[in-house]
Amino acid sequence: MKRFMLLIALAALCLMPLIAGAEMIGDEMKVVRCEEYITLRGEPNTKAAELDRIPLGAKVVYLGEAENKFLHIAYENQTGYALKNYLRAQEAAPGTAAAVSRAARAEINAFLSGIAITGVTGFTGGNVSDQELVEMALWYMWYNKRSVFMGSDLPEYGYRLTDVLAKREVKRLFGREVETLEAQYQPHENGYFYMNEPGGPLGYGCANMSHAEWIDGDRLRVYFGLYGEGEGWNEAIFTAFPEQLALMYAGQPVHQGYAVINIGAGTLEDSSKWAIEAFVAELIRTDNVMEDGL
Repeated sequence: MKRFMLLIALAALCLMPLIAGAEMIGDEMKVVRCEEYITLRGEPNTKAAELDRIPLGAKVVYLGEAENKFLHIAYENQTGYALKNYLRAQEAAPGTAAAVSRAARAEINAFLSGIAITGVTGFTGGNVSDQELVEMALWYMWYNKRSVFMGSDLPEYGYRLTDVLAKREVKRLFGREVETLEAQYQPHENGYFYMNEPGGPLGYGCANMSHAEWIDGDRLRVYFGLYGEGEGWNEAIFTAFPEQLALMYAGQPVHQGYAVINIGAGTLEDSSKWAIEAFVAELIRTDNVMEDGL
């Protein structure tokens, strides 16, 4: 009984970073109380390199607290740090809460888990190179569309994928055309990308949404936690609620964040036409103790 009560307490603690305090990861904030601009810096201190200048009244995205009275924020497809005193939470009402069915929850969690396992934690649209997008798309297809890969014609690699399919997936998944069809690490020769079975778990675990809200008619902002270490999952994982996964993975989630999904011509129960516009996951814990799975 004591162990069970301890796990319940851990579950509540794991959910607190998303619901406690004035801001949640993914919330918009506004630049205030400055004459013209504030400085976006590479580290949370006033001597760190200047990345950009953010004008008075501009909107930024809250990514978490930092030391020295700084906040971690995103601004125009880049991330950095700015002084907390010059940022204020938006006073406007939050987006319309999305009514999510069991099937839609499973679809959203599976889709975001497919993104998480690529290893990305800071994608906000234009802040990544073409090579990074291609790499992300290849791993997304590897874990979610394995049937499109064929046997390799090179002895040192086990599988290959046509670059036509890779380019099409980048466009579908990220809504962006790439000028350079090359991946960060996977070789590309004679119209094919070559890959091997990875030696162990990749990425940051399975995603599980806490809640979602509509930004507009097509775009959904989803708040989530990441659980586990990229191991294999079953259907029960994707339909579970955060409280259940917090019990299953004691001391987790290790990461929490938000994503912006463009539903487009699709529905909440069918991710085949979805595009990802942002996926940001922030480290909130350093311990990682895994319990028995579902």
